[in-house]
Amino acid sequence: MVKILSVSFIVGILFGVVRYWLGFFPIGHALFAALAAIWMASLFIQSDKAFRMREGVFVLFVLMIGEMVGFGISQPWFDPFDWLMSVLEGDTAEHMFGIALVGGVVGKEFHIGVNGGFWVLFNLIDLFFLWLFTMFGLNSFIYRKMR
Repeated sequence: MVKILSVSFIVGILFGVVRYWLGFFPIGHALFAALAAIWMASLFIQSDKAFRMREGVFVLFVLMIGEMVGFGISQPWFDPFDWLMSVLEGDTAEHMFGIALVGGVVGKEFHIGVNGGFWVLFNLIDLFFLWLFTMFGLNSFIYRKMR
């Protein structure tokens, strides 16, 4: 379990840096972050049991902590919570892919960036899919290696 947590933390840092500099792709982020963490961990782990939901949530928590550290590393000063609070308060916005590519009035609004309530909504949706893909990945990549 320690190996998968350390790999999840490192993958979280990488995804945090990429997300800070390039922007946020709501469900694509969840897919690539969860499956990258689990696939990289499956290279080092051979398990003889299926992972429980509690372990999947713990892996997800470590992945999100790693992403917060990645936000901090991307800044000239290490303060990821300042950036998150400024997004929540509406002082700055995070660029989102996918929605910005729709075009029209909605696309123009989201191309500038999303902050506040919509930012929280999209992050909660992404967090749900991140949890879902983490659970699928844990039980398919790692459990499959024992057969």
